[in-house]
Amino acid sequence: MKKIFIFILNIVITFQTLALTPYEAKYNLSAKTELGHFKIGSAKYRLLIDDNDKFTFTSEAYTDPIWVSLYDYSRHEKSTGLIINNQLTSIYYDLIEIEKGIVSQNYQFKVYPEKNFAIISGLKYNDEHLEIENNSILDSLSVYLALAEDITANPNQSEFIYQVAGKNGVEEQQFRFIDHENITINGKNVNTIKVSEQEEGITFNLAKDYNFIPVVINRVNNDKEFRLTLTKLSKLK
Repeated sequence: MKKIFIFILNIVITFQTLALTPYEAKYNLSAKTELGHFKIGSAKYRLLIDDNDKFTFTSEAYTDPIWVSLYDYSRHEKSTGLIINNQLTSIYYDLIEIEKGIVSQNYQFKVYPEKNFAIISGLKYNDEHLEIENNSILDSLSVYLALAEDITANPNQSEFIYQVAGKNGVEEQQFRFIDHENITINGKNVNTIKVSEQEEGITFNLAKDYNFIPVVINRVNNDKEFRLTLTKLSKLK
């Protein structure tokens, strides 16, 4: 569960086709057992955009109170970004993760796109510099927007390659198209595009009817499988 949401991607995006629509999405967090997936927590994502094309994307995930005695977990993220020269770029990212009452991760990075670098600081970092290519960088929240945009613009593309900038520096990750898949969300049949990133063990189901936001996110970590399933999607003004 610890790494269920962790990965930071770098990508250039054209704003003209970007489906940046403010929304709030709520998910059930479940763990796979011999009897199927069992709900252990909840998550929420919220996207806001102001009149100056500045976005704020937040997420929170936590175990339900009934499970706290077995595994007390929470994770909070915040991403802020701008549209610069028709490109989407993060300018600030913040993460805090708490396990069993102990802060396991707590770091922030501030991006200086005009100088091609970011500064990461926090619990285990001392203002370390990360080099950025293409003057643009995304984080583990705004990457959902990147994936949605890429698939919207290139529906027949089978592979999406991104530079990943995070706590381990800059890495390359490959997201591959798996298949079209019909799944049931809240009693409704939803057509989705399924993509995966093998290194992180993550699989996404992105729904066309929902602007390709993830309706299901699967994560395999140390032979354990966790899933986020959309329960409610609300448009925001």
